[in-house]
Amino acid sequence: MNAMTNLNLVSKEFDQAAQDEETLQRSSVTAATPRARLRYKKPHAYLRSYQLPFIGKGDELDWDFWKVPLIGSFTANDAGIYFAQMLLLYFRRNELEYADNSLLSSIILAMLRKARSATDEELDSLECQVHGFMQQLSVCVAGAAQSDSMRDLDKIDPKILLREANFALNGKPYRDSRSVDKALGD
Repeated sequence: MNAMTNLNLVSKEFDQAAQDEETLQRSSVTAATPRARLRYKKPHAYLRSYQLPFIGKGDELDWDFWKVPLIGSFTANDAGIYFAQMLLLYFRRNELEYADNSLLSSIILAMLRKARSATDEELDSLECQVHGFMQQLSVCVAGAAQSDSMRDLDKIDPKILLREANFALNGKPYRDSRSVDKALGD
């Protein structure tokens, strides 16, 4: 065999090895890449909001109010928007249960808990999910605050709210919260 034939054989073997390596990498990336498979579920007997795709069973008897895979990077922002829209539809279409009064705070707490154990990449995805979720809710809250049904907010002095917030942060008992409740008609 001449040198040219040897070079062609080595080149073919190298090309084949490179193709095999590329195929192996593609298949392992595909197999290792997590995929979201969220779905709506039947309402649970004790927690109707369980039907929402982002709520699920947690450890033992606990609920996970943000059972969303921490994937998607920057496109997770869009996912957060869609999850917020699902929550809004749930509130609009269902008779609210007592547990629904704290549903949003349970969701936010679950997001914070996920952040504690997230890797840097997962945290990036979670931040985008939270941003999209809160972005959508902000639009709705701003619209609700401008509606006639919230006109009693005009009776509240923002200085009282600030003072009460500072008292609460400093661990002191509420002092004037009744005046806020009275202004809101509670």
